[in-house]
Amino acid sequence: MCSLYKYILLTALLCLFSCVAERKPDNAFAPDLLGEAAEEICYSQFVDSLEYIPLETSDECLIGKIKDVYIGRERVFVLNGKTQTVWMFDRKGHYLNKLSRRGKGPGEYTNMQQFEVDEKNRQLILLDIWTNKLLFYDWEGRFLKDIRLEMTAMDFKPLPSGGLVLSQEGYDKETAGVYLADNTGKTIRQLVKRNSHSSVYYELDWELCSVAGEVAFMAPIFENDVYHFDGQELSCPYTFDMQPALKHYYGKDASFRDLEDFVRTQYIETDHWIYAAYWSAVHDLRYFLFSKRERKYRIGKKLVNDVDGKPVGGRTSATVDNTFTFWYMPEGLEDANPVLQVMHLK
Repeated sequence: MCSLYKYILLTALLCLFSCVAERKPDNAFAPDLLGEAAEEICYSQFVDSLEYIPLETSDECLIGKIKDVYIGRERVFVLNGKTQTVWMFDRKGHYLNKLSRRGKGPGEYTNMQQFEVDEKNRQLILLDIWTNKLLFYDWEGRFLKDIRLEMTAMDFKPLPSGGLVLSQEGYDKETAGVYLADNTGKTIRQLVKRNSHSSVYYELDWELCSVAGEVAFMAPIFENDVYHFDGQELSCPYTFDMQPALKHYYGKDASFRDLEDFVRTQYIETDHWIYAAYWSAVHDLRYFLFSKRERKYRIGKKLVNDVDGKPVGGRTSATVDNTFTFWYMPEGLEDANPVLQVMHLK
């Protein structure tokens, strides 16, 4: 009888340990981009209200496609990557002026990849990926200074405590990843390394977000861990093990035209929400929304504005006060500037 009791107890303990080992941590999720995808995600599921900022159109101001936006207390800044111009508007969308200094001379940039706004000092900071420089201008477009980065970067974020976070996550090299640099552009250390099994080159419009005074990002490519960095400590508050699991490795010679697996193409994060988009040549698009408060996610094949019926357009990384900012071209007005769609989230 004693032996039987020990056997039952041992079996129970082994079962308990097995259950504990298989249980995912509280911050880990395994969304299925195929099996759990609804036909659509409606705005009403995550949007509390919508605000619109129509950008003034004039002979001096014709924007076209927007790459990114920054919405500040006084001004709205709009980046057009094709024309290499930052357009400036007031908060109601009235045109003020622009920064357009493309060239090879002093105070000029050759290929502006991304920009940041320093509201405290009323400055614009531009990233030139051809010269590996950050260029500083005032809001009237006057050149102030530049900083040469020790490493190449596709995106950057200044830290409130000083220093820079630089991303080269999409580069096809073993050293690619997300890095910390000081205010002079000198690289201090690597924060997250890219997966060495996936060295294919890919480019996002932006890779870094600002969330509650920290720099946030999702990395590396084909993996979906969400990191927050406050200038000192790096944390990983959420891990998304996207399903289906990868079937292939993607080296430098891989072509996205034949991509069977899903790759992340966009990422935005606010205080309460995470948005990401995924694409596969076989399965097309999937949109992913995660509520930090509810700790629940939604997956859909398309986004639908069921709040007021206005179009669903392009995305930006602007996330001030728990908002997403999308943009669309007004229907029937071919020469008009885009309209910003500010989504106040639940």
